[in-house]
Amino acid sequence: MGGAVPLRRPTCSLTLIDALSVNGLHGVQVLEGALNQHSFALYIARILAPQLRRGDVLVLDNLRVHHLTGLLAQTSRQLRASRRVER
Repeated sequence: MGGAVPLRRPTCSLTLIDALSVNGLHGVQVLEGALNQHSFALYIARILAPQLRRGDVLVLDNLRVHHLTGLLAQTSRQLRASRRVER
């Protein structure tokens, strides 16, 4: 017995994306591959925005995919349409 255990690396990378609040994690999603602007925009529109409530503050760091033109305006419109934020 003895010897090295063969290390099997996955053939693809996985990306974990979520939002953190004082109440825990929200909108947890695992994506195959790297996060890009398209998948980030879909995450915001379909997963995170529906979970946001009045008084929530969305803080984004300087990750390049966060610099999607029109993302914040689109999210604001979606939240106003659902009456979860004030106009």
